[in-house]
Amino acid sequence: MESKKLPNPFHVGIIMDGNERGGGHETGYLALKELLPQVWGYGVTHLTCFALSADNLNKRGEEAMMIKNLICRGIKEIGYSPWFKDKCARLLVIGAWRYNQYCESHCWLTIDGLVESTKNNTGPVLTVAFMYDGQEEIVEMAERIRMEMPWPRFPSLTRADIQKRFGSSELPEVNLLIRTGEEDPQWTHLSSYFLPWQLGYTQIYSTPTFWPQFTIKEFEEAIVKYRARRRLRGA
Repeated sequence: MESKKLPNPFHVGIIMDGNERGGGHETGYLALKELLPQVWGYGVTHLTCFALSADNLNKRGEEAMMIKNLICRGIKEIGYSPWFKDKCARLLVIGAWRYNQYCESHCWLTIDGLVESTKNNTGPVLTVAFMYDGQEEIVEMAERIRMEMPWPRFPSLTRADIQKRFGSSELPEVNLLIRTGEEDPQWTHLSSYFLPWQLGYTQIYSTPTFWPQFTIKEFEEAIVKYRARRRLRGA
């Protein structure tokens, strides 16, 4: 079987690590805000940004409130930004943010309103993983199947049966995953941050650059290196 160069990555995921070491969470948000309007010119149709894992938030104590407020403000500012409207972009937010002690009702009402108001948009899709845990999503998927298909009438399951019961079921497979802030880029980890179902054939790009210093130039470098990859699916 002949290997082929990979096309443009339609779905790019970013684990934005290194905020504290690179200037702080506010600086990291400003970096994302500057990057977002520019990424869609590289053939990207879906961008998933991991803002915060549920486990990480619960370990932070009083700092958790500040991080939560920043994420809520950021989602609102991005959702109402001119570029978001011009591109007819769609917003998705996945994770347990609606049920967390640090997320008040006014926050999730704003987020829900943006998600609802953009659901029929036909442009690029921005997904924010907010208090998300990939393993927990698997547990929730299994529980849905258990409730909908009780024993002894449990049928055979297809991939489609499983996928549609994930909270992130609307998202296609991730082509390129970028993880920033790795001290040794030869070794990287996902920390249960990322979408378990969509990661089957993902190419992972790891960089020591802290997220607040990650620019569109390095994003472009990741895209170029992705395109140059040769891979046999299934090999």
